[in-house]
Amino acid sequence: MFIDLDNFKLINDNYGHEFGDNLLIAISERLVNLVRPGDTVGRFAGDEFIVICDQISDTSISTQLADRIVNAFKQPILVHDQEVFATLSIGLVTSNNGETTAEEMFRGADAAMYSAKERGRDGWVAYDEAIISHTRQQLEIANGLRGAIKNQELHLVYQPIVNIHTNTITGTEALLRWIHEGKMVGPDVFIPIGYWVFEQACRTMAQWEKQLKNVPYISINLSARQVDEPKLVQRFQEILDATGVDPEHIVLEITETSLLTDVHRARKVIQSINQLGIRIAIDDFGTGYSSLSQLSELPVSTLKVDRSFINNLTSKHSNMVVTQAIIKMAHTLGLKVTAEGVENKQQLEALRNMECDNIQGYYYFKPVLFDEVTDILKKNFAVAS
Repeated sequence: MFIDLDNFKLINDNYGHEFGDNLLIAISERLVNLVRPGDTVGRFAGDEFIVICDQISDTSISTQLADRIVNAFKQPILVHDQEVFATLSIGLVTSNNGETTAEEMFRGADAAMYSAKERGRDGWVAYDEAIISHTRQQLEIANGLRGAIKNQELHLVYQPIVNIHTNTITGTEALLRWIHEGKMVGPDVFIPIGYWVFEQACRTMAQWEKQLKNVPYISINLSARQVDEPKLVQRFQEILDATGVDPEHIVLEITETSLLTDVHRARKVIQSINQLGIRIAIDDFGTGYSSLSQLSELPVSTLKVDRSFINNLTSKHSNMVVTQAIIKMAHTLGLKVTAEGVENKQQLEALRNMECDNIQGYYYFKPVLFDEVTDILKKNFAVAS
């Protein structure tokens, strides 16, 4: 098992290195007490540990041990009379009848650990062929992305957002696309280049502010990884200054699950971004577990209802109930609501009856390139219902 402590840098930054060292000692002691007699626990480097389990007769033994370790770390650790929660991401690999080399096992466990990180941390992942394929794909993508901007392979497309009551376009969402070797690569496959996206969207807005009478906002996705960037707010300010756009015309979307990685850190970053004049929206709302107290303390202007609720909105009663509850709660908090993935008239009418504010989806518009969306905004700012 390759084990990595989640968000250890934040613990060091907030409590100091001595506190962090004592936490690592406490984690080591807990791991030693959790494994079987004869198993080996070692600290690899920094906040990384390795557990070697010998004489495994069945893979279920190792997965049960991984479960035991993960569950044990849901309990706080006492350091300097202070309780600290320290979750772990674990990559697990099993030798193939002794034919797998130590180097291969180490590489596999490391890759599986990173897969556990990508799936939200605080868990374990066993190495398999899917991870091998994913790792190769990530390597190919990383190599390709090095020249993507230089070769002008990255493009933004824009999907209009429509006010459900006035049938006017109130905003657009900027979506990143990569045309690589003649094929369109979606953002679910590669890591978005955050600053490039933000700058390109601001350049688009600068043109719209000059050309359009009624300027829609542009919303841009902010990844969990970007939230951890120490100079994020400074870079955003520099880009706003360079392009001269009105920050009120920019909305940053952060997923609900991204808020859970480090609530304290996310709150500080979001508040700092909001102080630049940029509005904040919570994307994919309803898919995470953020508390109402957290939501009420954030400078959020909009909730975006995840498309998973809209897909079966008129055929699945629970989807209807949850969507209605989200809209009522948001309005009580003084927030606007945008429903994502609206594709038909029935969904539109149901959302209109629920008094949803805005909709986004193929019913009105697909994502289109800059020239096309600019023509749409110039020719017909209102759409037919």
